[in-house]
Amino acid sequence: MTDLEVVSGQSAGELVNVLDAVEAAGVLVEAGVRLAFRHGLIRQALYEGMRAGLRAALHLQAARMLAEAGAAPERVAAQLVPTSAASSERTGQGPAHHTMNFGMSCDLPCRPGSCMRFLPFG
Repeated sequence: MTDLEVVSGQSAGELVNVLDAVEAAGVLVEAGVRLAFRHGLIRQALYEGMRAGLRAALHLQAARMLAEAGAAPERVAAQLVPTSAASSERTGQGPAHHTMNFGMSCDLPCRPGSCMRFLPFG
């Protein structure tokens, strides 16, 4: 199962029409067996066009869903790191660095280990 299937809650078959439309519009292109944004500026514009709070919430939701599906800790942690930028934007404070229980670095502005509350095994 791919990360997209996990976080969307849809099977590859259910995603085909959506992905075909996005690919036909020139937003995504094939990159081997994966899909990628046609250009980094497209990705950046879409990402930065979202409110920071929404981006952070979506990253946390993705982290939870990936963890519940048994994804590698690195995949889960990759979703948690972007939330630190949104938190820093809201508070004006830099992130406090600490190590999460599963041995991955986390840059969330919180007490050591407290971001584990976002994960089902924390």
